[in-house]
Formats: sequence, C-alpha cells, structure tokens
Amino acid sequence: MVARVLQIVGSSYLASNYHTGTSVLVAGLFVQISLFTYFIFLQFKFHQHHHRIPDGTISTHIKMFSITFAAISILIILRDIIRVVGYLAHRGNYLNTQEWIFYVFTTLPLFLIPLIFAIINYKYNIFSFKTLVLRKTKSEQGYLQNLEEQADIDI
Repeated sequence: MVARVLQIVGSSYLASNYHTGTSVLVAGLFVQISLFTYFIFLQFKFHQHHHRIPDGTISTHIKMFSITFAAISILIILRDIIRVVGYLAHRGNYLNTQEWIFYVFTTLPLFLIPLIFAIINYKYNIFSFKTLVLRKTKSEQGYLQNLEEQADIDI
C-alpha cells in the first residue's frame, strides 16, 4: 500500500512540480521493487526449506503456485526498473521519447502475467482448494476424517 500511495502522490505532483513528483514516484517504485525482491527471497527460502523435507509434505500444485508468483514478481520488478530509469532520465531522453519502449517493457509484462496464470492454472489447476491442501500425515488424516464425519463435509 505504501508503494502505491507514493506512486499516486508522485503522479499527482508531476503536473505542478516535475522534480518533486518524480522524486516521490521513484521512491514509491523503489519501495515496490524492494518488497517484490523480498517476496522472491521468501519464495526461495520456502522452496529451500521444503526440498530438505524427505517425506515431501508439499504438493506439486503448491510448488507451481509459488513458482508462478515468483516469476510474475520478476516481471513486475523488470517493469518497475524500466520505469525508474525512465523517470530518472531527462524528459527528452531516448527512453522517454520512443513509444515502442513503453509498449515492450511496460505493456508486455502486464500482458504476460494473466497469460502465465492461465497456462499454469490450466496445466496444474493451482487455484483449486483441493490442490492447495498439503499432503497429510496419518494422524492428521484421522483427525480430518473425524472432523468430516462430525460436520458431514468433504475436505
């Protein structure tokens, strides 16, 4: 939220004071880049932790879910880096005057994000509740079966 608020405030300042607006907007982009980088780091630690567990308590669907989010985070980081470079460059710079750069580096990642989600979800069904449930140990299975019998629901 902080990154988005900074970007919105910076964008609104661009019309009246270009230097202040650019500074606030770039600060918001740096906050967003750092948060997405931290998210990717957490995804890496998650995979590293679960690859060390011998019984494989994490399903393939959850692995694909987290890999998908990490890949999409990388696309967003690349897009934000291009935007930072564009705002830090002067107005008449090649990066700001060429329209193809905007379409390739800003629009293309935003087009690829839902496309990646659609392809991965079609193949692995990552957004289904049943595929996101971790594989259960025998004691957990017995506990969940008792819950199912009591509540007459299928988990």
